[in-house]
Amino acid sequence: MGFAFMLGVPPNGGVDEQDHLVRAAATVRGDIDGTGLTRPDDPVRVYDVPIEFKGPINFCWARHPEQDASCMGFQYPPDERPFAYNGYYPPTYFALVGWPSLLVHGFNAVRPIRLVSLMLSLALIVWSLVSVKRRWGESAALVLGSAITPMTLFLSATVNPQGLELSSALAVWVGATLLLDPSPGMALRRSDRALLVVGGLTLVTTRPLGTVFWVVALVVVALSWGMVNPLRWVRRREIVGVTATAMLVAAILAWRGTATIENGTYAHDVGIAEVAGRAVVDAYRYLLDAVGRIGWLEIPPPTPVVIIWTLLMAAGVWAILLRGSRARRWALAALAAAYFVIQVGISWSQVNLNGLNWQGRYGLPLLIGVPVLAVPIVKARVDARAGAAVVASVGVGLFASFYMALRRWTVGTNGPIWYAFSARWVPPLPAWMVVATAAVGALLVATAGVSRQAPK
Repeated sequence: MGFAFMLGVPPNGGVDEQDHLVRAAATVRGDIDGTGLTRPDDPVRVYDVPIEFKGPINFCWARHPEQDASCMGFQYPPDERPFAYNGYYPPTYFALVGWPSLLVHGFNAVRPIRLVSLMLSLALIVWSLVSVKRRWGESAALVLGSAITPMTLFLSATVNPQGLELSSALAVWVGATLLLDPSPGMALRRSDRALLVVGGLTLVTTRPLGTVFWVVALVVVALSWGMVNPLRWVRRREIVGVTATAMLVAAILAWRGTATIENGTYAHDVGIAEVAGRAVVDAYRYLLDAVGRIGWLEIPPPTPVVIIWTLLMAAGVWAILLRGSRARRWALAALAAAYFVIQVGISWSQVNLNGLNWQGRYGLPLLIGVPVLAVPIVKARVDARAGAAVVASVGVGLFASFYMALRRWTVGTNGPIWYAFSARWVPPLPAWMVVATAAVGALLVATAGVSRQAPK
């Protein structure tokens, strides 16, 4: 499925992919910080790379879902400079994925870089699933699969640091749950400790909010196990080491100055109470964004996909509230409060400067915590058939979202539903082959829960 997304998303079809590609190419060439576009501390930075890394111009079809991607052009003015809006991001992601740009010139490097980004994300996701399977069994791992939404795969398969942020957040939630589990006789593997360290270091050095997500995950997981004394964490070298790194990264980002790009045209004088009210009113829309409103939030998830992940999320919350311990219910309440406070705080701080609205994908590193909190509860109550039904639903949902997204890119939202042989914009492989690739991936996901035991 991830490979299908990597092929099917047009050039610059990922979120801010132009900027992330420029930054990746510059970072591996030693230009980590660039220069300010208008002033030395401008978060919009200009980098010393050829303009070809900025990629094709997509204004004719970006945010115009009725228009397919065949109209894009590749011409740039001679004096155009390769700038990026992500200059305040830590350089870790760009250093990890940018090296194919040393071998493939210009925007032709986009798909090799996408492939590296996808492989890194999938490695952390698979590592997390395997760790859960070893500790709580196959059914628990299948339930955890509900954390993999179409948005997660879309971001992981494009040049975008949030894909790695999401997979590392999953690793942190799972690793912390394993590390802090007080159950007697639990054998903690070295790979489980490494999962928390690798996921934690990646999370806190990928995007500016990584440190916040790290702290929230630790606190919520500790509460879920009834550990209310943070001093007990000092004994865990893994937690201390990652936390020290997180504090250092936070200090560097604060020292570098604001990450806000001010724009008085879109700024609004809005009070925090109004922002909080809007967060409540729009809560379900933000959930849909997190599930799979991909592209530029212009390709909504099909109705079956909405139903699938709504039911999966509700099932996780239901399991925690009705089957979980009091400590686990308090942990869920703390997670909900943290999500709300972070969303309101970020939205309020931005809207009065540039009108930037919260997007549901921003909160995905926290929403991942819901199925993780539910896993230790459902392990003894979910049989193989129920776990198989969960992962089969995930496979169907991923394919449905991808199919409709590729329709938008190849023929536009007004084009035919059966577009595989009539595409106007053609991916590197014919559209029907990309659809077939996605179908095979969905089938593999959907059948992952089929029991391998011989019938008795």
